[in-house]
Amino acid sequence: MAEGISDFTAIVERAGVHQPALDAQNGEELMHVQPGVSIALGNRPPESPGSLLTSTKQVVWLSDTDRARGYSMGFYVYITACCFQGPRGLHLSLYIRSD
Repeated sequence: MAEGISDFTAIVERAGVHQPALDAQNGEELMHVQPGVSIALGNRPPESPGSLLTSTKQVVWLSDTDRARGYSMGFYVYITACCFQGPRGLHLSLYIRSD
């Protein structure tokens, strides 16, 4: 596992949708959900499909195929974002750096 990225297993189902269990008592709120996201950690092959969820405290990726699989990172570990024109059109990438 890449440094700063943790396995995320605090997953709950709300209205038939799997979402991260957030720390609502300390003000954490879900801000955005982006479906159809692949994730590649280190030299491992990409995992997909999944959803990228942004809260007020962390970024979480949840697998759509394995409901028990997910990864999380606090805001202090990531640098974002790149938008580029590829052979199949416009792509948005999130690059994560944890050092």
